[in-house]
Amino acid sequence: MSMKILPFQDEMARLDNFALQLQSQPRARGFVIVYAGKKALVAEAKTRATRAKSYLVKIRGVNPARVVAIDGGYRESFLVQLFIGDLDVEPPTPTPTLDASQVEIIRNTHPQKKPR
Repeated sequence: MSMKILPFQDEMARLDNFALQLQSQPRARGFVIVYAGKKALVAEAKTRATRAKSYLVKIRGVNPARVVAIDGGYRESFLVQLFIGDLDVEPPTPTPTLDASQVEIIRNTHPQKKPR
């Protein structure tokens, strides 16, 4: 099974467009829902959602109160969903398709060198 992850340069381009939409709608709030895949790093969805929010706030200048980062749980493959709604709208409900017990957690992507 191969995991296809969007390169960060492509992710930034999509987040740039998302930021422009948010900035053109002053009464809007953005929601970033990230789902880890069937093979996932430890805390992958939470980490990626937080990274996306941080990029929108620190690099694109979006007010942090207008961006909600959500760990959506697990799906068959890695997925990021971007939503825009009014400031008073409840965040979208994540729709995971896998239970954590069905996921292989990859704790370390690089093998440790054994001490000599």
